Amino acid sequence: MMTYDEHGVWSDPGPVASNPWIEASLHFAITYVPSEKVLMGLPAYGNDWNLSDPANKSNRFIEWKDMPKLIASTQATPMRDAVTGSMYFNYTDTDGAKHVVWYEDEASIKQKTQYTKTYWLAGVSVYAMGMEDQRFWEAVSAGLK
Repeated sequence: MMTYDEHGVWSDPGPVASNPWIEASLHFAITYVPSEKVLMGLPAYGNDWNLSDPANKSNRFIEWKDMPKLIASTQATPMRDAVTGSMYFNYTDTDGAKHVVWYEDEASIKQKTQYTKTYWLAGVSVYAMGMEDQRFWEAVSAGLK
């Protein structure tokens, strides 16, 4: 089940996979498919919106493993959104353009992976392999316990 891409670089800024979005998607899926046949999709990426570009042409996809480098290079202060459970931060690039980035961190991946137990799911899938690192898999493993 694709429980990610709630928002993307083509859309307005927002979480990749908020808690309410995931729960609504899973509830819908298990209404029609036995829960033990459903895999919940987890995002191994975030999105960076250039708020100074009204055409959304310079927004970009950030791989999970590259997020710490972006945070460090922008000296951003990530914050957790209480409603969605997702992380976000703002920064200004070297050209003066304002950006907002939404992504998942270890805590949110762990928490969201726990929906596999709540809804009695078969497990998780990831979009996309190679974008993650060991921290991602440790968070998934912790969420499955």
